[in-house]
Amino acid sequence: MTIKPLQGALAFVVQRFQCPMRGETTYLELTEQLCEGAMRARLAEFSAYYRNRMSYDEVAGLLERVTGQPMRSDQTIQHLVVAKAVEVSQQWQRQSQPDIAAPPWPEVMPQVDWYDPQSEEVLLLMDAIQVKQQKANRGQGADKPTGERATQRVHTEVWLVEQPTGGFTYLTAGVDATGQEVVSGTERVRWQLQQDYADRSALLPVVASTDGARTMRRQ
Repeated sequence: MTIKPLQGALAFVVQRFQCPMRGETTYLELTEQLCEGAMRARLAEFSAYYRNRMSYDEVAGLLERVTGQPMRSDQTIQHLVVAKAVEVSQQWQRQSQPDIAAPPWPEVMPQVDWYDPQSEEVLLLMDAIQVKQQKANRGQGADKPTGERATQRVHTEVWLVEQPTGGFTYLTAGVDATGQEVVSGTERVRWQLQQDYADRSALLPVVASTDGARTMRRQ
């Protein structure tokens, strides 16, 4: 069995047993502790962290440079990131269930004088990153005609909610394994404001900043 921590791959010899129900197996497989191709949590975290800053292919190359051998392909890293996104989104879904007791919603100040440098404010920033939809028509070169292709909308809205202690929390919509939204970004923003400002007695001076996109203005 090969175990892959961040420092490299280790060949681990294990004793095999005959199991009437599963055939030849090992103690680690029976207890589901480590199976063939298992990944250490640190290696998974390393891959997911740099995936937010580089392409899947570049992260695979970085892993090979750090460990000295090809530890993970770009496809495997992509599957890892998707699985982690689904895991986090499922946690968000549980938090947003009606039977979960949520903190009270803080009352929002109807108007904030943002030109006053002494005026308190809680910033709420929103934008969309990358592209929302691939072009329906894309040229293939001078010698090839432009082909029609199916379009796919990609939800990439990102919210930044200012924290009471300073800094920002980054939020986005939760998705399932197919990329479909299961928890909206506005739900996450509402939950975050409830968690951070539920104990506030004064009105919450929220100042939202975004561009002129219609969907953003509505949200």
